[in-house]
Amino acid sequence: MRGGFIFRCARLLLLAIALVPLVAAESPAEILASLDASIAKDKDNWSLYFKRAATSLQYGQDQQALDDFTKVLELKPEFHQARLYRGRLHKRDGRLDEAFEDFNAIEATASAEKEEVAESLEHIINARAWLKEVESAERKEQWSVVAEKATELLKVSPHQYEWRLKRADAYTKLGDWSNAAADLTRASKLQPHRLDTYVNIGSLQLKAGDVEVAKNAFRDCLKQDPDNRACMKNLKAVKKLEKKVAAVEKSFKAGVFSKATKVADILEDCATLEVGDKFKMRLWTVACTAFAKIKEYGNANKYCDLVLKVTPDSVTTLLQRADNYIQLENYDAALRDYKRAHELDPQNPKVHEGYHTAQKLQQRASQVDYYQVLGVKRSATDREIKRAHKKLAQEWHPDKYRGDLPPEKVAEKMAEINKAYEVLKDPELKEQYDRGDDPMAQNGGQSHSHHGNPFAFFPGGGGGFPFSGGNGGGFKFKFGGNGGGFHQEF
Repeated sequence: MRGGFIFRCARLLLLAIALVPLVAAESPAEILASLDASIAKDKDNWSLYFKRAATSLQYGQDQQALDDFTKVLELKPEFHQARLYRGRLHKRDGRLDEAFEDFNAIEATASAEKEEVAESLEHIINARAWLKEVESAERKEQWSVVAEKATELLKVSPHQYEWRLKRADAYTKLGDWSNAAADLTRASKLQPHRLDTYVNIGSLQLKAGDVEVAKNAFRDCLKQDPDNRACMKNLKAVKKLEKKVAAVEKSFKAGVFSKATKVADILEDCATLEVGDKFKMRLWTVACTAFAKIKEYGNANKYCDLVLKVTPDSVTTLLQRADNYIQLENYDAALRDYKRAHELDPQNPKVHEGYHTAQKLQQRASQVDYYQVLGVKRSATDREIKRAHKKLAQEWHPDKYRGDLPPEKVAEKMAEINKAYEVLKDPELKEQYDRGDDPMAQNGGQSHSHHGNPFAFFPGGGGGFPFSGGNGGGFKFKFGGNGGGFHQEF
């Protein structure tokens, strides 16, 4: 605002005037001490009070400045410069009635001062109306209106403590933790002795997920009162929480995934402290991958879902969840995630490779599933696969079978078991099979996929995606449906 700029310039001018006879002083304390001594010798000299007011104002001692401007006006009522500066202080601090009285009494002669006086009176009149609107909106719990009108009020009176608290409260009610904390931080500078403000700042920053900023708020509180129990308790709890999260992240980086999945208790601590999603994302992101590493794909996707709820455009998380869906044999869901990942990063080779795999596995779902033949999960270990084959062989071997099936059916079943085992016991064949290719099929399991590129039918040969028409020869592919995969429309 123009008035604020004028105020700052006037401060510098006042200080320059005030300090002319005091150039020998080396610090604000010495300057003010020298003025105090001069005033003690000449208590009716209005110019000394004016100099001390200007000096106090420059060094942030606003109450002293206000008192001295008042004293100047007692000694020299016609000195409108003192009234102008006092009016500015009243206006800045939100004392609207006092500010209006001062500006209304000024008989300015300079055009710039006339403009400032008229503008200030208009601001004060507007502020009175806004204050009534704020109070009405508070009664009606219209918090967006409170925040809007309080913002206008704070443009007029940026140092008004209560109005800043009103806006902080409105932001809190609206769930805007960051802006609420920012207002309380400014309020704490205005009245640093209000320790409850620091506790509220820390709590709001935790809700915003800014744990480091929250710690600083609690530390600032302890600087004011080292024995404050609330601030000490919160600071210790936050430090303990950070230490636990750091340990999980360290385990993850070291590849100790079983320890990296120990996030449930930490998330309970987060809930107790009301820590926001921004911080919890660190745990969710680790768990999304760590659970997959220990082959708990359902648990992995529980955390992947949480990550994607906050950051839906995370290609890395989409690919991880898609891979988890493949392991869970939910190919439709995997294809949806690959589709979205392709929209975000069309040149990513992992998207193409994963989509190709999911598509072939979906097409193969109606065929013989070697894992089902042996009765094991896709995540089964070599030992589990070997044990399953041994058990089935003992049951279905023609020399040991004790059922009612004819010999030819038993032989077919045993051949199917052996075929499944031949593929799954061999690391290379198993890897090929897990990609969607059946190494025991005559054509090697290759579908019409143009050498592994599911996007080759479309413009760009991999830059496009098979879910829209384009110039692909008058036909288009559609995704999904109950049967999965694609169908053509001509």
